[in-house]
Amino acid sequence: MNPVKRKKRIKALLLLALMAASLLVMPAQAFAQTNGRTVRVGWYESPFNMTDELGRKSGYAYEYQQKIAAYTGWSYEYVNGSWPDLLQMLIDGKIDMMSDVSYTEKRSELMLFSSLSMGAEDYYIYIDPDNNEISADNLSSMNGKRSASTRAAFRKPSLRTGLPRTE
Repeated sequence: MNPVKRKKRIKALLLLALMAASLLVMPAQAFAQTNGRTVRVGWYESPFNMTDELGRKSGYAYEYQQKIAAYTGWSYEYVNGSWPDLLQMLIDGKIDMMSDVSYTEKRSELMLFSSLSMGAEDYYIYIDPDNNEISADNLSSMNGKRSASTRAAFRKPSLRTGLPRTE
């Protein structure tokens, strides 16, 4: 092969490799087809949802929503409010989507839940370190003990299982 053809072929292969590499590093959002749908999203400030002084949103929920937009092509209109008010707006159909809504049977009758969860939570029971009557290795050691939680604790029914209820 003559040197001129060889150089052209190498340049063409390099260009093709560069194009292929750029496809790998482009964000998925570059590939999402915009369907023109604007989705109203409930937004509340929390340690996981933040808006800075310039109005830029960040946090776990925001990143999750952006990933959804990358696949769906949706654009978002954020609706600010408190979590309880936004949940009611979701139930009433005034907003389309909201993050950080735990699944319950009752809620599943009122709204749709994604098949993939946004995250998971762990709950712990704390005891006085000097209390030798309660053991993490023996759950029955909690029988007959009194426990407390906040009134609005969502997972209070889980705490009640096998334990006397105190409110």
